[in-house]
Amino acid sequence: MKPSPLSSILQRFRSRSAETLAEVIIAITVLTLGTGSASILVTTSIRATTSGENRLVAYNLAREGVEMVRNIRDTNWLRFPGDRANCWDTYGVTNPALCGTANKLGGTDPGGQDVIIWPELEIENKLFKWNVEVLPPNSSPQLYIIDTNRLDLMHIPDTLGGKFYTHDSTWSGGAIPSPYSRVVNIVKSGSSEMVVTSTVTWEENGNTVSIDFMDKLINY
Repeated sequence: MKPSPLSSILQRFRSRSAETLAEVIIAITVLTLGTGSASILVTTSIRATTSGENRLVAYNLAREGVEMVRNIRDTNWLRFPGDRANCWDTYGVTNPALCGTANKLGGTDPGGQDVIIWPELEIENKLFKWNVEVLPPNSSPQLYIIDTNRLDLMHIPDTLGGKFYTHDSTWSGGAIPSPYSRVVNIVKSGSSEMVVTSTVTWEENGNTVSIDFMDKLINY
């Protein structure tokens, strides 16, 4: 017995409905997978960009730590040409006659010395000078961000053009805590040379990350 025309139409409609439903489910599945993949890709890209920026800043801060020690040495060379052997590695000295008993970068411990170094602004002379503070072991001193636009509050022209980092949290122009900490380790490897390692540490995605920058400085 042949099916009636109406039965044939209903059968084709049911078959077509089933195909349409299957197509919708497949489309939703593909769209969900595609959206999820795109979301993961965007999140990963953002994290990678942020991580790259953090590492770039940290690398420059680590390098700056070594350059501060280099600047102290170079300043001593220019300031005390008559007694460079005793004065090249000192800090906080203005009289060369005191170099023999002055504080020395690296100290006298063979294991070296952990320090923090930061600039202090001499308002009268409108100059920076380096402050050196010896740290206890396993310290993690935070760096603070100084907006140089605040220098005008102290009637000093802003020639730095932006921001700089310092350990001085009491800066009169305003200090903002940064995510970075920095320790400079100085080890004497002789009477005329020192190994300087600057380590910058920060938290990233729940993990502690650090970058080292190392150089050897000598008494020319």
